[in-house]
Amino acid sequence: MLYKIRVHSCHSWFFLFAWFAVNLPAQDINFSLTPNTVRPGEPITLVIDKPYPEYRAKLLDVSGRTVASVPFFALKDGKRIAACIAIPASWKDARGRIRVEPAIPGLGDLGFSVQPRTFESEVIPLDEENTAIRSEETAEKTAQSKTLNDLLNSRGNTVYTYEAFKAPLTSTRRTSQYGEQRVFVYTDGRKAPAVHAGVDYGVPKGTGVFASAAGRVRMAVFRINTGNSVVIEHLPGLYSCYYHLDSMDVQEGDEVKQGQRIGLSGATGLATGPHLHWEIRLNGENADPDAFTKQPLLP
Repeated sequence: MLYKIRVHSCHSWFFLFAWFAVNLPAQDINFSLTPNTVRPGEPITLVIDKPYPEYRAKLLDVSGRTVASVPFFALKDGKRIAACIAIPASWKDARGRIRVEPAIPGLGDLGFSVQPRTFESEVIPLDEENTAIRSEETAEKTAQSKTLNDLLNSRGNTVYTYEAFKAPLTSTRRTSQYGEQRVFVYTDGRKAPAVHAGVDYGVPKGTGVFASAAGRVRMAVFRINTGNSVVIEHLPGLYSCYYHLDSMDVQEGDEVKQGQRIGLSGATGLATGPHLHWEIRLNGENADPDAFTKQPLLP
């Protein structure tokens, strides 16, 4: 939804005692907050038509607590800035607010509605190999986790796409959904809870996997947990991840188009069978991949 606010300067005798007075001319502020109703796990985007530098958008819950704070980035036209925030899957409130800081005259907190959402649950027994992969901590695993987390929490400055995402496979068969509440059962009987951060497609080994949107490959490596893994950057702070691949067709630094094949599905890393794990990260927060296929993140 597009909004316009008319802002006028104000004068006060108090400013006669200041070193100087700044009289702001009347100006129009056009902005859009889309969508105005979301579910936990889905993104919300604020676009403002003035190139305010160094501004941030804060996500506030009903108590006023800051849940997330992300910087704006410039759009290609050089006239607008955007901030994209993923509503955490754990969100419980019926409403939320976006606050811009530093404050823009005439632009207060922007409210939106959050629909309730429940997630499925699943118990996953692991064999000895997968128990070891998940439960044993090694220096290599720790280093790999840090490298991935540092990447997913970083931000470039390039807008590669304005398009809605597409599913990375032609198959629609899924074995796990986003936000699923999992319990892994180790061979010794121990249990470990986890939240599924993406979508799993149950497809045969060697099925073609395609880039969900245009972007640049920021990672194409083998990892102990996720096997052959490709991570693509699409917007500042927005990444798509493709895990457990049997083989990779791209390397770090490649620029890819939407629908370009990036690899073949497999069962490398922590996997109980051949599948593709597709995940979206927005400013470090895992987000529901399906939400990005319904409409473009940038209006």
